[in-house]
Amino acid sequence: MSNAQVSTRGANVPSSPIRKLAGLARDAVRRGVNVHFMNIGQPDIPTPKAMIDAYRQYDETVLAYAPSDGFLAYRDKLAIYYNGLPATPAVNADDIVVTVGGSEAILFALAAVTDPGDRVLVCEPYYTNYAGFVHMLSLEIDAVSTSPIDSYRIDPKKVEAAITSETRALIIPSPGNPTGVVLSEAELDELLEICRRHGLFF
Repeated sequence: MSNAQVSTRGANVPSSPIRKLAGLARDAVRRGVNVHFMNIGQPDIPTPKAMIDAYRQYDETVLAYAPSDGFLAYRDKLAIYYNGLPATPAVNADDIVVTVGGSEAILFALAAVTDPGDRVLVCEPYYTNYAGFVHMLSLEIDAVSTSPIDSYRIDPKKVEAAITSETRALIIPSPGNPTGVVLSEAELDELLEICRRHGLFF
């Protein structure tokens, strides 16, 4: 038998409560319990027809590696989309890196802007995988609480009070995950101004 063992870092990465809950839910279904799966964000809207058509037209016989930053034609289209949004800084294809999903993008972004020992600020409740990303990168996580009483709105004063000299980034998804809260442009601008004052990535 091999003496090879998983690293301490690997063994200590927090498991995803979302995946644990999914297993418990599947067990309940097997026992005949009627379960409504609300723990995984599966899409519930139709996939755009143009996307389905593009998949059907793809007829390459060899699926080779794509460019590491994504296909240029796709990045060009993304740039056009983002440049059409209000109050968005101008971007071009070279400013965009395509990832296989949002979680990978968050992990890569955190790796690019932090060093081990730095702190990352989030608002709770938050996407549980943030804890795993922070652990993998040897960071620390600080959370500012929000409440259903306040409709999970973020209090900028609480955010600013939670910033320390070790804080390097603020993660604020909009719509929020898991709350679904969509921040207004004014709310985002206020948080952005706080980040600028303290030199944080946002």
